[in-house]
Amino acid sequence: MDSSKIIHKLTGHKLVRLTNRGNSAILHAIRLVKAYSDKEFVLIPDQGGWLTYKTFPKDAGFKIKEVKTNAGLIDINQLDQYLDNSAALIVNQPAGYFAAQDLEAISKMCKDKVLLIADVTGSIGDKEACNGKHADILLGSFGKWKPVNLGYGGFISLKSQKLINISAKLPLIEFDKNYESELCSKLTHLNERYCHFYSIAGSIKKDLNNFDIIHKDKKGINVIVRFSNNEEKQKIIDYCNLKSYPYTMCPRYIRVEENAVSIEVKRL
Repeated sequence: MDSSKIIHKLTGHKLVRLTNRGNSAILHAIRLVKAYSDKEFVLIPDQGGWLTYKTFPKDAGFKIKEVKTNAGLIDINQLDQYLDNSAALIVNQPAGYFAAQDLEAISKMCKDKVLLIADVTGSIGDKEACNGKHADILLGSFGKWKPVNLGYGGFISLKSQKLINISAKLPLIEFDKNYESELCSKLTHLNERYCHFYSIAGSIKKDLNNFDIIHKDKKGINVIVRFSNNEEKQKIIDYCNLKSYPYTMCPRYIRVEENAVSIEVKRL
């Protein structure tokens, strides 16, 4: 079985195309949306997203509208107000690698209104979090520190024949087939990777139970812990150093826009 067939099975989408980078897949998705719709806006989360969500739509001629989230999670109750004159919504699944979105509920809100693009870099292969029937477009990266940590490439998958027909007419930097064998190996061992990540994340949440863990009960790879003062911040950092866990400081758009420590389990 080749890698495209494995991803086809994981996504359930009609077409899978491999790219040289995750960003190439995002760019292709935005170009698809531009060819598909003449609406003005592309919707992105106000935090918990990826850097090129803010730039690629603008480069394609869209205006960006940031959707209010609950620390990265799309607020279903407020989503409808953003949909008028919008062509697509991009969501990260899970948000910031730390909290699974309710993709099914988001999909129901978007149906027949906007295209739903789900960046499943942090959930491809996880049947609960990554389900192709809930998104028009799925995409992801195989870069360093990702679940599929090939260090090269990405993918885009498409649900409808209309999108497939448009995709065939658009440029795309294809995947270097020299990486094919290694990619297949990475994809077939995904379940082991997720078990490892989720086990560590669970241990961290248990160890830091007395701290304010953001979306503590949501499934995710990373663990993000709020702090309200320098003493709390230092205690979290000391814990990370003791356990040799990599971490980054927030606020950061790609995690959360508030004072917190993001424990980067995905880098382990």
